[in-house]
Amino acid sequence: RELYCVTVAGRVLAPKTALVVLGEGMPNPKHPDTRGDLYIVVEPAFPPAPLSAESAATLRKVLPPGEGFVVPEGEEVEEAVLRDGDIAHMGASGADGRGAADEDEDEEQ
Repeated sequence: RELYCVTVAGRVLAPKTALVVLGEGMPNPKHPDTRGDLYIVVEPAFPPAPLSAESAATLRKVLPPGEGFVVPEGEEVEEAVLRDGDIAHMGASGADGRGAADEDEDEEQ
């Protein structure tokens, strides 16, 4: 299975931006039919700002032209919604509404 994630056109993603795809993470071991959330932490590389006109012209020459996004095709491809996320919440909500820490406590008892 493949997911393709689309962001808002023109949105600039800063380093360490956390995005989340709800319900597309790891399966819950106690409830295999349910999944947690998939977190994506963005680490883009940016040139220092502001770009000079000369630097911008150089980038236009060396980068591929903006041809647009081609949606992958096939039975196993689904579109997923990206939402702003907070990496501090990763693992905090299991499929049954309890966090991973709660599950660990159950196993210790």
